[in-house]
Amino acid sequence: MSRTTVAQHLARRGVDVSRGMKPADVAQAIDRYAEGWSSARIGAELGFDNKTIIAALRKHGVVIRPRVA
Repeated sequence: MSRTTVAQHLARRGVDVSRGMKPADVAQAIDRYAEGWSSARIGAELGFDNKTIIAALRKHGVVIRPRVA
């Protein structure tokens, strides 16, 4: 069975199979980043890649801190 077919069966049964960040995930990421968490740590906590976290933060107007060497 293809991945698409499985996703369609799950969707018909009300299972959310989307892999993007939900608004609640973004809000949590913004809060944690404001608390000083690194994007890598936030990603590990929420189950997303570091780049996904940074992109979501930027999209929502969060100023990204410079990297710590």
